[in-house]
Order: sequence, then C-alpha cells, then structure tokens
Amino acid sequence: MSSNPQTIQRFSEVDGLRAVACGLVVISHAPDLFQGISQGGEWITHLRMGRLAVLMFFAISGFVIPSSLRGGRWEGVKRFALRRFWRLYPAYWLVLLMTCFWGFSYPIERLPWDATMLPSLRRFAGLGWAHGFLHFWTLEVELIFYITLAFLFMIFGRLRLRLLLFGYISLVLCTTWGAFPVGAAPQYSPIPSIMVMFWGAVCREILRFDFSKYTEFVPMKGVNWSRSLAIGLVTAPLVIIGLYYFIYGGSNEWGRVETRFGLSLLFAVIGFLFWVVLTPIRINWLSAVGRWTYSTYLFHFLIIIGVRNFIASNNPGGLSFILHGWPLPVYVVGLLVLCFAVGAVAYRWIEQPSDRVGKWLTAKNRS
Repeated sequence: MSSNPQTIQRFSEVDGLRAVACGLVVISHAPDLFQGISQGGEWITHLRMGRLAVLMFFAISGFVIPSSLRGGRWEGVKRFALRRFWRLYPAYWLVLLMTCFWGFSYPIERLPWDATMLPSLRRFAGLGWAHGFLHFWTLEVELIFYITLAFLFMIFGRLRLRLLLFGYISLVLCTTWGAFPVGAAPQYSPIPSIMVMFWGAVCREILRFDFSKYTEFVPMKGVNWSRSLAIGLVTAPLVIIGLYYFIYGGSNEWGRVETRFGLSLLFAVIGFLFWVVLTPIRINWLSAVGRWTYSTYLFHFLIIIGVRNFIASNNPGGLSFILHGWPLPVYVVGLLVLCFAVGAVAYRWIEQPSDRVGKWLTAKNRS
C-alpha cells in the first residue's frame, strides 16, 4: 500500500493550523488600526494572539522544513536553497516594494538590506542594528533557521534525531540561562523562536522513529506509548519555560511582555501538539486556505492599512462614508475575508509560478 495518502493527511493538518495561525495574526493587527473609525465592539482588542500565532508558525516550519534537505550534501543544500529562494523571495520582494510606496514612512536606504531578508546584517557592516520592517521580522527568523539547517546538513550529511535534539537542548539552555532574554522584542531575540522550530523538528523525527526496533527498551504498553512519552519529554522544557515566564513575569511593561510570551508559548505548544501530533485535525477547506497563508501573511498589513486609510477619508456620500463607524468586529471579519482572498490570488499568480521555477531548476532530468 502506498505511503502517499499518509503524506497528504499529515500535511493536511499542518496546512489547517497554518490557516488558523494566519487568521490570528490578522485579528491581532486589525483592531488597533481601526479603533479610531469604529463604534463599539472594542472587546475584540483583547483577542490579540499574534505572538501565539507566530510561535505556531515556527513550530510548523520546524516540523516540515528539515525533511526538504535530503540526498548528497552539496546537491541537497543546492536544491534546498534554490527551492526556498523561489518559494519565498519573489512574493516578498513585491510586497517590500509596495511597502516603500504605501505611505509607511519607509526609509529607502534600508531597502537593499531588507531585500536580503536578513536586515540584521547592517549591524555587522557597522551601520547599526536593524530588524525586519513591520511583520517581516519573522521572515528573518525563518531564514536563520533554514541557514542553520543547511549548515548542519552540509557538515553531517543528514539531519538525524540526535543532531536535532542536541540543537534543541542547546537552545533550551541558552534561553533558560538568560543568554537571550525572551522578554525583549522577538526580532531582537530570535533564539527562543528558533528553539520552538527545533522542537517541531524533533517532534517530527520522533513520529518517524521506529521504536519497534528497540524492543528491549520499549515498555509493554507498546510503540505508541513510547512515542507519546518521548514527545512529552522533549516538550517538558518548553512548558517549564512558558510557566516560568507566565508566573514570574513582572508587573511593569517588560514583565507583561514576558508574561505574554510565557502564555503564548504554552498555548502554541499545546495547540500544535493536539492539532498536528497527537490528534491530527484534518478539515479539507481549512487545509486549502492554509496553502495561501504565506501570501496572506505578506500582504495582510498592506491591506489593513489601505482599507483603513480609505475608510478614514470619510468622503460624504461616498463608499468610505458608508463604511465609517461600524462595530470593530465587523471590520475584523471583513478584513479576514479580504486578506485571505488577496492571499489566494497572490498564491495562484505569484507563489505557484515562482515555486514551479524552483522545482524546474532543481529537476534531475531538466530538458
């Protein structure tokens, strides 16, 4: 029996969780920008779960990306780099150029650095610290993770469970010892985010690990029990870190950031485990929406700002006048639909064509 259906199912729940996480990002960003033109429904401002959503995205990346590195060292890294480039950069560059001319007071001198998706390189060039503009900081964290995986693959030839586990434990120790404070803005402290990615990678390898070969170590309760125990053991450090920052976060602004991080980490870990690992949730339409999330994530801030500026103009007798003064949840729901619709179009006409270029360039029998 072919294993292909299993692969489809596995990524079905991953895509579904991507859709949920992307929706939470839109819900987090929209209310603040629409409070000045809405009337009522301010309760939705308390549903800010953007950090939770981003941590879910990071866990998903850790779960799915390492398996893309396979084959010989050089060929594997070359194929991985080309496919990642054509998958990520064309859509990103388009949105970055649109951001320059959308009225964000974007400093044009930082464009070459932002175009690399690694704007923190400014620091090493002696030009001061810089992080990703707006929500683009998460893309830099993702890219750092990709580069780290490629480096490890080039050295060791395979991303085995023990290698990923070593990386994960090292990052846990760095975070626990406070070498990289989680309370700082996440774009200044990428280590906790990369820690979550390595945790996702370790979970994937545990699911793929053949416990039945080690009958002398596997308890009588069986392979599934052993696999669940292993996942529980590697998840425990994240739960402890989350609880620590949630309980001991201070009452000042810095402390509240730490508290939110701890709570977000706990819910992200639990949500990911139950949605993807322990009780996979497969909803076909949600999985389809999940395929659009990269484009949706890229474009959503431009859409929110554009709609907000249009409605704020409030021209008497015009459409902006009609749309002015609605309850805040109405705006949020409308923006959710609009952002995903734009994401679907961008996925179809930008992401998919550029992704096909990457696949064509890495095809073995390319004519």
